[in-house]
Amino acid sequence: MEILNVFAGYPIITRTILIMIISLFVLMKVRIIHISQLSFDVDAILSGEIWRLVTPFLVYSDRFSIWFIFELLFISQALSQIEQTYRSWLHCLWVIFIGCSGILVLSFTFHFIDYVPGQLPLLFNSFSNFIIYLWSKQNREQRVAMFFIFVIPLVYFPWISLFLHVSFISEAINDIYGIFIGHVVYWLETVFPMYYNWKPLELPKFLYDLFIHPIHLEEEQNPNIELNEENQIEGQQLNENDE
Repeated sequence: MEILNVFAGYPIITRTILIMIISLFVLMKVRIIHISQLSFDVDAILSGEIWRLVTPFLVYSDRFSIWFIFELLFISQALSQIEQTYRSWLHCLWVIFIGCSGILVLSFTFHFIDYVPGQLPLLFNSFSNFIIYLWSKQNREQRVAMFFIFVIPLVYFPWISLFLHVSFISEAINDIYGIFIGHVVYWLETVFPMYYNWKPLELPKFLYDLFIHPIHLEEEQNPNIELNEENQIEGQQLNENDE
């Protein structure tokens, strides 16, 4: 029950992404789908399997491991805190979309130039490190317990994660993808506007008008409706008293 309470306390985007990650893992374990159907494959994508533009970010492995648990814990904590810093869930989703698009651009580029080490079938670690890098930049003074043992400054966390992956998993390109795109997004979102008074990654107005503006209008109209109902009730009570 405690886990469910913690999960319920996460913001909507964080909850949705965690549900998708866990759901795909369960579907692979019960052999409804195979990991090869979810991996990044340029030829398959160009053939119409467009879900492969999304699923590689949500699949860590088809095998259960302690690393998978740690990755879920890190990404849930980082993403939930990042989501709370944005004005709305749509702003957070927009930044995630930009980050994942950047990682996809790198993946497509390395495929077409035939650079084999840069061709990654799964992009979960890239996505995770992108989120963690943004988290570390937005919370420089925060300290985090790594593996529940070592307490380190959060700003060093992405680099320690990179070192651990190189040491124990022997794969660094996934982490480098995420850190590089995370740095670009952070710079364009935070540093660039300070010098040029322009936000290149600002949420497009048409998306705001499509998803957020109608909700605000409804919230503004609801108090008026409630006031009208209260006035009608008071009027009925006055009429009854006059009679």
